[in-house]
Amino acid sequence: MNGEAHDAIVHNGNVVAIIYGHGDNVRHDQGSQTVIINMITGDDVAVKNIDFADDSILGDFYSSFSGYIFKL
Repeated sequence: MNGEAHDAIVHNGNVVAIIYGHGDNVRHDQGSQTVIINMITGDDVAVKNIDFADDSILGDFYSSFSGYIFKL
């Protein structure tokens, strides 16, 4: 069983980083991506699956996304 994931961090509809994950023989791969984005009120940021509709991506406690607000 092989599973691939091509995901992107998207800011206001623009891809700012691409993340790739691949697992073989029922093993799970892992990875991370860090970006710093200057945002303003009303901006949208998301992690989106691009390229593959692979339903074997683990969610629950296995995947996370976080952000930090820094104000001067």
